Amino acid sequence: MSCGSLERLLTDIRNGSVSVADGMNMLRESTVLDLGHTKFDLQRPERNGFPEVVYGEGKTPEQVGEIFVRVGERGNVLATRVSAQMAAHVQSVCAGAEYNALGRTLTLTTKPITWKQGEVAIVTAGTSDLPVAEEALVTCHMLGVRAKILADVGV
Repeated sequence: MSCGSLERLLTDIRNGSVSVADGMNMLRESTVLDLGHTKFDLQRPERNGFPEVVYGEGKTPEQVGEIFVRVGERGNVLATRVSAQMAAHVQSVCAGAEYNALGRTLTLTTKPITWKQGEVAIVTAGTSDLPVAEEALVTCHMLGVRAKILADVGV
């Protein structure tokens, strides 16, 4: 809830045009998005500057699709451990979603990413580590952290 919306709500409660109980419900609804299968803290991205992150494994394609559509209205979304089938469904209901098959990530960028200072090196011992490295790379980028993969350096 923006400062202006909060001020209007508090003024309406003070003036009696909104009851305290209704005002509490409005505040509760403005901070949590309940999709039935998943609840989201809508103020978390504002508090920590990170997008919503969803663990895709164990969810249905329809659930992840609904998450991308509903949460994507409010900001950026990252899903990890996403199958190709799940990604295809999500992309059919959310045109802006981008799938990274190697890293099994799905992203939706609806707001500009604020880049932080510095850069992270993601180092892999061998090529079998590339899927996890790619997942880390996409995650870093969605969190506003520049990163590069240095692959197959051995141990």
